[in-house]
Amino acid sequence: MFEHIQPQEIHLNERLCDVFDRQSGMILIPIAIENKHWCLLIVDFNKKYIIQLDPMQHRPTYSFLSKTCKSYLAPLLRGKYADCTIKKADNIRQEDGHNCGVIVIYYMESYISTRIVANPNQVLLQSIRLAYFVQGLRRLYPDKDLRFFG
Repeated sequence: MFEHIQPQEIHLNERLCDVFDRQSGMILIPIAIENKHWCLLIVDFNKKYIIQLDPMQHRPTYSFLSKTCKSYLAPLLRGKYADCTIKKADNIRQEDGHNCGVIVIYYMESYISTRIVANPNQVLLQSIRLAYFVQGLRRLYPDKDLRFFG
């Protein structure tokens, strides 16, 4: 399924090592697999976890994420990788075929703010999608009156 992905397609590079060596508490790495499906790796240095999230909960995706951790993330984290336990975020499951990116954003926001991450319903996902759409419009058109968007 993901065997044809080349190393240059995974955009982790040596510059990230500088971030890893600083006092960062966590690093969020959203991953677009084949430009079709969003997944997430969270490196939490305080808890010593590497959390893998596949919103679809597919075994091949978790296998790909594990290989990505070992092949690309471990060299960048150097000795810190060995201290981390890899965990799967299995408390969220995508119910449709198009909200993986929204779920990844929801999970990142919930994790950063230390909220309990629950499986979002379709209404919440649409609300998140609309909120980000409005934020994008406001950044693109800062001088426009966008009050009708809320």
